[in-house]
Amino acid sequence: MCLEVYSDDQPIQIPFGHETFRFLGPTSFRVRYAMLVRNPGYRAIDKLTAIYPRPIYDFMSGAGKSIDIRLERLEDITDQLPVLLGFFDDNGGGRLRAQLPDPNNPVCNMPGLSGQWHANNVRWDFPEACGLRCANLLDVNRFTIWNAKLHQPIAPGESHWFCWQITVRDEGDNAPHSTIRGPVVFHEIASPIDVRRTVVEFLQTSLRDIDLELTRKDLEPALRHQHVADKQAVTNILIHFGLHKERRVDIQYYELTVQTGDPQCHWLHHYTAQGDIRMRSGSPRFGRDVRLDAEFLNEPVYEWKTGSLLEPAHPWKNSGFAIRMELGYDPERTKPLRIAQADIANLP
Repeated sequence: MCLEVYSDDQPIQIPFGHETFRFLGPTSFRVRYAMLVRNPGYRAIDKLTAIYPRPIYDFMSGAGKSIDIRLERLEDITDQLPVLLGFFDDNGGGRLRAQLPDPNNPVCNMPGLSGQWHANNVRWDFPEACGLRCANLLDVNRFTIWNAKLHQPIAPGESHWFCWQITVRDEGDNAPHSTIRGPVVFHEIASPIDVRRTVVEFLQTSLRDIDLELTRKDLEPALRHQHVADKQAVTNILIHFGLHKERRVDIQYYELTVQTGDPQCHWLHHYTAQGDIRMRSGSPRFGRDVRLDAEFLNEPVYEWKTGSLLEPAHPWKNSGFAIRMELGYDPERTKPLRIAQADIANLP
């Protein structure tokens, strides 16, 4: 469920990323991703592309019979970044500097975590060349891809801070009566590199299956026409989102936080972590600091870390990881498992 962010035409570095999952209910959660994106290339970056392995498109009626593709469950909250994460110094002049301990040498701070901080600098965009068929194909297969167009580009050698928030509902595999410990919902968090790999594999497999169908001589003309249109849609996604190219993202240090919410309503029965990720010292813990833990006072919080900074022998070769969780819940205390669109605004 991690967010993959990249540039479709040149490499980027993410010196620091902090992703927080807060469960709002057994099958609903809020994801907040704060990151510093550095441009190591020689051209300005005016667009970033993001992949999220959950469906968050909203298809709204437009003018006439048209359908608009919107991302109303995706928010740019970069303006709140200094409040949400309490380790920033305001350098003035629209810059923020993070004071974070070096994970390889905690007595020292990580150097160079300074970047421009622009509120309202992004505009969500779905390429017009892809169209509704592409968005519907992704949505049905439970993926979302979009562009973040930047009003203020990231100049060569410069870094920008971003903070995006996603609200997700009706996710996870519910097992209400199958365990001794009570009902659970199974969730999985996959690393950004695994998210991209999964999407690319799905698209390439779709192209292969469509080509096999088109070789059939007994294929009805209407179905042939649909397969040709689907093949063009898959090709458009690969090309217009740069997924036919090699991934060039170096996530240098990444923190993952899971907040399970009110322990009287839902809690983490068990988790399994695989791949290149390690639990932070002192985790799991309870939120005790009134200022830093305001969102989860007296609630359990689980924290992990990964990134190429922890594996300096393998630069630009971020390894993947997966965390599988069993979230238990009390049916008498939690909201209904299916949450109506109108109720999203009332979630805690």
